[in-house]
Amino acid sequence: MYKMVSENFKELDSFITNRHDLRICILDNNNVQFCTQHEKYFPVDKIYGYYDLILVPGWVYAEIAQSEHRRQYISSIPQQLLYLDEETDYLPLVDYHD
Repeated sequence: MYKMVSENFKELDSFITNRHDLRICILDNNNVQFCTQHEKYFPVDKIYGYYDLILVPGWVYAEIAQSEHRRQYISSIPQQLLYLDEETDYLPLVDYHD
C-alpha cells in the first residue's frame, strides 16, 4: 500500500508539468557547507539564480538544520525551495519504480 504524497510533491508535480526547459537544483549538504564557507566566491544569487526550483531532500535538510549558518544560507536562496520526504515522495517521483 502506498502512502499519500505530500503537498510538496503535488507542488513539484504541478511545477514540472506546467513548465518547459525547467532547471532544477537538488541540494546536497556538502555543497551547502562548501558554499557557506566560501560565500564571497559563491554568492547565493549567482549560484542559484540560474535555477527555477531548488529541491531539498528531507535527509539533506535534517543535516543542514544541524547548523544555524547553513539554515540561514538556504533560507536566503531567492528561488522557490521544495522539501521532499523520502517516505512519501520518492516512490511517486520515480513512478513507483526502483
